[in-house]
Amino acid sequence: MLSEILQKLGHEMDPAMNGQDSLENIAFNPPECMLLDNLMLIMDGLQTLQAPQARNIKLPIIMLTADIEEWLKTRCLERSATTFLNKPVKLPHLQEA
Repeated sequence: MLSEILQKLGHEMDPAMNGQDSLENIAFNPPECMLLDNLMLIMDGLQTLQAPQARNIKLPIIMLTADIEEWLKTRCLERSATTFLNKPVKLPHLQEA
């Protein structure tokens, strides 16, 4: 649903089904920005979050999660997330990020 909204706003999207797929996508075609959910199959958001930095790929990463635990927000920001947004994300907050 979020992909559809962002596409209607004129953004190109390259959705991935899991953390591993997203890393394969950015290795060949680095995006301008990455939206990353914490709950994903194969690799969760925290694991996926570290990979671009380890590969020396610099890009803004927006973490999205329904989890409201403060430790998760802190950990994501420590691991190079640019912004942390709780779901359901409000479009103005996403556009601001």
